[in-house]
Amino acid sequence: MTWRWLALFGLGCLAGCGARTDLAYVERDGGPVDAPAPECRDDDGCDDGLACTADRCAAGRCVAEPDDARCDDGLFCTGPGRCDVAAGCVFEDAPCDDGVACTEDACDERLDACTPRPRPDRCPLSHRCDLERGCVARALTHTTDELLEVDLPGGEVRVLAPVELGLTDLALHPDGVAYAISRRSLFELDEATGGLFWLADLAEPFVALDVHPDGSLVAAGERSVARVDPESGLVEPFARFPDGVSASGDIAFVRGRMLVTASETPGSPRGLDDVLYEVPPDGGPLVALGSVGSPCVWALAPFGETLYGFTCNGELLEIDPETGRGRRLRALGSRRFGGAAAR
Repeated sequence: MTWRWLALFGLGCLAGCGARTDLAYVERDGGPVDAPAPECRDDDGCDDGLACTADRCAAGRCVAEPDDARCDDGLFCTGPGRCDVAAGCVFEDAPCDDGVACTEDACDERLDACTPRPRPDRCPLSHRCDLERGCVARALTHTTDELLEVDLPGGEVRVLAPVELGLTDLALHPDGVAYAISRRSLFELDEATGGLFWLADLAEPFVALDVHPDGSLVAAGERSVARVDPESGLVEPFARFPDGVSASGDIAFVRGRMLVTASETPGSPRGLDDVLYEVPPDGGPLVALGSVGSPCVWALAPFGETLYGFTCNGELLEIDPETGRGRRLRALGSRRFGGAAAR
């Protein structure tokens, strides 16, 4: 019977004397209840592995307190950091975010300064990237020796590059390719450098060039308007100016209509001022819309439904495509504009 007594004594001791376990006992409703063991006993028992948090033990639990000051890496270009209790130091607000969509927000650590770069490729066609204003409408234009861009309608002028040949006009294709003519030669134009890449020789001299809505090139000379093949240089005239009228400087398409500035024989009722003509799509007789009110309107820049003109006297005009009447917007100095392009 001794072993049975010992067994009963052992069970009673386990219940009465208390077995060793990892549970603590608390009183609830008058009786003991199991509770989790403490996570820590002092601050040394807490470390979440993040350098920017202050880890301490509070009431048996580890508490991580973020300290943003610990995220200061001494670098200008990373911007102010903040401490995230899950991820550590996070640098979200770079100091060089200028809020301008067309700029590349570059940063120079050596200067402790932001150095944003314009990205014209982030702007629509016929726009430039301004570091403060974003995408700004502009026309590509030229004089006898310079390639320029002019803000529309403000008229601010910037020189892009020198040009070596005497250009007579420019044209801008919807795919972004710029073309240029120098009377009897057709080129592709590099806007950044002013470089000209020969495409073809033309059978007759031209002073005006633009891109038809169907994507083909159209040119005008002293007497005729023709389609031009950029690969072969083949010229196909399809319209002629009336007697006593010749192309003054440029062609433009506005709302699908083909417009051209022309000069008339001295002594005509409209005097020496250029006249805006419309070229019918079927190649019928050209229609005089009206006097522009200025001579030598050698450059036209259609932007959307607005028609701009540039003169050999350095004037920027807005031209009514219905009546031909020009309104002077700004004098641009002594530049003799010879051609322009916009879309």
